[in-house]
Amino acid sequence: MNYKIFKNHLKEISCVAELISQRGWAEGNAGNISFNISEFVNKKINLKKYKINEFKQVYEHLRENFILVTTSGIKMRELAIDLPENIIVIYILKDGKSFISLSLKDIFENINSGVCKIKKPTSELPTHLAIHNYINKNKRKEKLVLHTHPTEIIALTQIKKFTNEKNINKLLWKTHPEMKIFLPEGIGFTPYILPGSNKLAIQTIKALKKHKAIIWEKHGCIAIAENIYMAFDIIDIITKSVKIFFLCKSAGFEPEGLKKSDLDELNKIFHQDTQH
Repeated sequence: MNYKIFKNHLKEISCVAELISQRGWAEGNAGNISFNISEFVNKKINLKKYKINEFKQVYEHLRENFILVTTSGIKMRELAIDLPENIIVIYILKDGKSFISLSLKDIFENINSGVCKIKKPTSELPTHLAIHNYINKNKRKEKLVLHTHPTEIIALTQIKKFTNEKNINKLLWKTHPEMKIFLPEGIGFTPYILPGSNKLAIQTIKALKKHKAIIWEKHGCIAIAENIYMAFDIIDIITKSVKIFFLCKSAGFEPEGLKKSDLDELNKIFHQDTQH
């Protein structure tokens, strides 16, 4: 295990948590993060020391995986100040259905701290685990899942016209060229579904088959990436595009947007880059 690399990931998560808080993307205890840290853990856990719990379903492709998740009720600003105290690690057992909750000290310092007995994972855990299960199943390289509540994105989906994937992507691609450069495949969309529900998890997985970012109607945005900085950048670019649209509208005029020829040129450049 390269613990130095892992510690850098933790520093980056703390940094992004602070940025999210400053941007107003995490009102109250909104927003959550998960990170598959299995590659950083090379030890066996003495299960006799811990209470074994069960999920409502089997996560076939997360057997013996370690998933770091933010805890329920914590604020992003608290995560930025003291990450170890505001996360837990879910270790999924061989059956794919049972799990134990660990602290970083339990894993890396061989200490059964007992703190995880009173801490609960984020309420969006079903979606986070479903995503990591999907990533492993399809051997994708993403390891981190970030969910936030960007104000502009939530506002956009209050407009009926922008409650479908086609119209959202058409708007965002035309508004800001960075959208075509960084998200040529566009972003996915799910209609409003009860937060924290298995139904939301199922619909999110469907949308992720073609995308690495999903807008949840009237709820926020979720992105998957190899690390927290990349996930943050994805949501930041989407939010910037939506903000440009609203700034133009609030100034009293309809945004002109990029021409079709401009978008075709960006598509051509991206296609050439992916061939090298």
